[in-house]
Amino acid sequence: MDNLDAKLAHRIGVAVRACRTKLGWSQALLAERLDTSVEHVSYIERGKRLPSVERS
Repeated sequence: MDNLDAKLAHRIGVAVRACRTKLGWSQALLAERLDTSVEHVSYIERGKRLPSVERS
């Protein structure tokens, strides 16, 4: 991940965590709603991965 992607991933992660906690949701509940793993949600919130924008 280059520097620009890393900065974007961090900003998205902070926003995802803020929205999730404002809703009172756990990472497990968010993962279930998004049909993904808790580990993936954690990676996104920590800025380690960018979320996918694909729809199933």
